[in-house]
Amino acid sequence: MSDSGSHTEVISAAANYAGYEYQHYHFLWKLLKLYPGETAGFEVNDDVHTELNDDYQVLIQVKHSIQKNQDGSTVNLTTKDIDLWKTLYNWSCIITDSAQQRSMVSEQIKFLEKTDFILTSNKSYSDNNKFIALLDSFKNKDINVSNFKDEIEKLKTQGKNASVNNYIDKFISLDDEVLYLFLHQIYFELGITDIIDECKKAIETKYIPNEKVDEVFNILDSKIRENSYYTILEGNKVQITFEDFCKKYRIIFERAKSSELKETYTKDVILPDSLLEQTFVRQLLDIGYVKEENKEFIIDYTTRKINLETHLKRWEMNGEIISEDIDAFDEDNITAFKNRSYSVYRNCKDDELNIKACQLVDEIIQCKLKFRELELSTMLSNGEYFRLSDKPVIGWHRDWETMYK
Repeated sequence: MSDSGSHTEVISAAANYAGYEYQHYHFLWKLLKLYPGETAGFEVNDDVHTELNDDYQVLIQVKHSIQKNQDGSTVNLTTKDIDLWKTLYNWSCIITDSAQQRSMVSEQIKFLEKTDFILTSNKSYSDNNKFIALLDSFKNKDINVSNFKDEIEKLKTQGKNASVNNYIDKFISLDDEVLYLFLHQIYFELGITDIIDECKKAIETKYIPNEKVDEVFNILDSKIRENSYYTILEGNKVQITFEDFCKKYRIIFERAKSSELKETYTKDVILPDSLLEQTFVRQLLDIGYVKEENKEFIIDYTTRKINLETHLKRWEMNGEIISEDIDAFDEDNITAFKNRSYSVYRNCKDDELNIKACQLVDEIIQCKLKFRELELSTMLSNGEYFRLSDKPVIGWHRDWETMYK
């Protein structure tokens, strides 16, 4: 924009930009709230629209204001607000659109029986809005269509805005039966001041961790904009079904849900009072792999076991894994251990048992394990086998089940 632009032009451009962004994010919000079989559209049947099951549709006029009250709050939607009356005018034109074969009252009625109308805005409700008050009275059956039209007609004398008066004329010129149905289908979503926050709340309902919501929002927002741009360039309408949305963007949500596990090994752990009474230590002592005086080894091995247990508990408490993940991890490692044990002890003589047992330990502690996508360190991998032998569900000696179970 050039420096010669007037202040009015600058304000108008800013308002238009904010209004377009507000409409875009409203479309994104509706996409996030779709159910199977439903569709959301942008600038197709209305500013935004949704198609529900049974051929029912919701037309949404999106109005945004940058005007503020003295306290910084957004202005109210007033009785003679041009946003209100232009919206009602646009809907009246849609209802009676001859290009859509709705010149006849019967066709207008059929259309209304399958359509809701919502005016959504960051403008707030006002107790002084006579239109909304009249609409509520009509829906509550306090007044009829004739009374409603008479009261609306009076509004024309309370202002000199020719555009608003023209909009009012079109609105109340609808056939009484058509107007009766139309009034029952009009709704308001006002005070939606932070539409981006509404989108993020909708993302969070998809079981996305709070710390990943902003990331998902930014990626999704960018992709929706990009795809909408190319859709329009190709001469197509921006309409997205629930199924298409899932197909194109599901990976964004799935990646956020499957957060990468992180390993944080520490030597600062609380050791048990009786180190030598631990089943896995007794097993190592009995085969002669360690001796009681090798306290530093026993502490080190115990620290590895406790670290592995701590990681599993923390991941599960944080919702990064579930108990079935741990069960599957254990079962796979038990099977691998059995295979290795059978290989070591095949054709083993009785006087070789402890030698073979120590060989088995040596081979097993060289193994690097994976938990889901995370390749565990040697220390945590060792900790898993020490943990399993502490339960015990595995053992180093050939006859471990008889000796320790």
